Amino acid sequence: MDHRFKGWTTDWVHPTVKRGTIYWTMQAIGITCFALLFIFVAVQNPTAERLWWAAAFMIAAGLSWFFTNKQIKKLQHEYRYEEDDSATDQS
Repeated sequence: MDHRFKGWTTDWVHPTVKRGTIYWTMQAIGITCFALLFIFVAVQNPTAERLWWAAAFMIAAGLSWFFTNKQIKKLQHEYRYEEDDSATDQS
């Protein structure tokens, strides 16, 4: 059975996977923007507290991207078709 969408993309993506990908990616982008903002503020007027906040947001941004990739892979695995080769370990 062909599950491909014949539009602007070659591979059909489950709507839940598409929405989840957008949601998790936008969340990671938002956290990264706040991290960049705190880094910019800490560089302009460095104090110990601002440097700690900048470091904390840098760590949060890195973890956010890690968990975003993990969650997207989990969604792709959960909403796969049983006819796909990736659904089973048989080739």
